[in-house]
Amino acid sequence: MLDMCCVKICRRDFYKILGVPRNANTNQIKKAYRNQARELHPDKNKDDPDAESRFRDLGEAYEVIVMTSWFAEYQWENALFSVINVLQHFILCLILYIFIVELFTK
Repeated sequence: MLDMCCVKICRRDFYKILGVPRNANTNQIKKAYRNQARELHPDKNKDDPDAESRFRDLGEAYEVIVMTSWFAEYQWENALFSVINVLQHFILCLILYIFIVELFTK
């Protein structure tokens, strides 16, 4: 169950949720969090039923990015998922190439 939770957390783009670039420093992240927290607070958006979940997501994104141990792991996991994705596409193209070469050379 813990592994599923980690995969769920690692696949979300917390930078996008916070609205900051990936190379943002801690001060930029904190400023973006505070500005959005003010705007998305459920008390300010009583008519919006999704306000509470977006506010919760914002808080989770801030916690994960700012906590240094999670921050390093999150960046490493995203890089790993990107590399795996590229390798999967490369292998698929290689298999298709081999199949086509075998098909037309006989």
